[in-house]
Amino acid sequence: MEYRRFSEQRSCFNLRAMRYLPPQTYLPRPATAEERQLLDDLVALPDDADPLLWLRQERGTLTARIALYNALGIIKGLTYSAWIDSPAERAVVRDLWHLLEHRAHGIEAETLLLVLQGLRPLRELVPAIEAQFKPPAKPSEEVLLLFDVLALSPADDPLVWLQRARGDLMARMTFSTVVQQGLPRPVLRIHPPIRAVQVAAVYRSDHLQLAAREILFGSDGFALSMSAHLTVPHLPWPDTRSLSGLLEWIQEWVGPSWGGFDQVIDDRGYHYIVRYSPLTAGTERSCPDDFPARYRPALFAFYPSIAPDVGALTFISHTTELILQPPASLHLPALPIDPFTWRLAIPR
Repeated sequence: MEYRRFSEQRSCFNLRAMRYLPPQTYLPRPATAEERQLLDDLVALPDDADPLLWLRQERGTLTARIALYNALGIIKGLTYSAWIDSPAERAVVRDLWHLLEHRAHGIEAETLLLVLQGLRPLRELVPAIEAQFKPPAKPSEEVLLLFDVLALSPADDPLVWLQRARGDLMARMTFSTVVQQGLPRPVLRIHPPIRAVQVAAVYRSDHLQLAAREILFGSDGFALSMSAHLTVPHLPWPDTRSLSGLLEWIQEWVGPSWGGFDQVIDDRGYHYIVRYSPLTAGTERSCPDDFPARYRPALFAFYPSIAPDVGALTFISHTTELILQPPASLHLPALPIDPFTWRLAIPR
């Protein structure tokens, strides 16, 4: 499961957490009135509703507008750069970007269509965007979506086409954008810790072992400190006889990845937003002989802070696989793991 899917899954669970936060929890608000209302509508959905399907069926036009606005964001990097040789074309891109700078105006249908109309005649635009993605990097889904829209016939309505031909993608893009605007920044921060309590709890499965160390409490959230042990099979050495080939092969290792926690619920029933739960927790780049067993420290942050009378926290992981990220010469499947629930009592 790639990072984008992890991120979307976490956004879904964070949206659910918004419905059950402790009283008086502060959350940021999206930048525009339309997006604020859209987020409120998403939060008001029942837990068993599919937010992506709802966006397509009930807010299709607005969803297409926000997705197209996101896709057009790539032109910001071309306004003053040398990616476009022609000064005249750079000036056009710069003028069109100014129309998008104010988000509330930029997501209006008239503005989006005007910008697309101005971009289509530019011969250097698509090559300039493509040049920013040198192998092995690949254009993002947003960039590919923009290419598709620019290639449409002038007779086609881009917003109607997006809903018909790219409905799933535009819903995922808009969902992530709107929900992320309503969440605290995804950083490892709880403000200065007020107190720390030692905990001793262990979770074990065939490929994943966790050992909790302590819980740090701050004014802006709390953090769980633990060790993660990811166990994977022994892997073969590369089929190369040169030192340079061996070093290159080793450098390609990223290591196994575990998706972390998706939900945290206290013993009063309140939910907490997963603020920082790194995809690569417990990984290390290493050569194959050392690869099978690695204990690594991991720190996870959650929001908001918890009340003094909370006696236990339940951490839930819905991740179903460990991702192996070996060199391209090896084609290894992901390792299945079971979702699990881990309850930690908070010492008094």
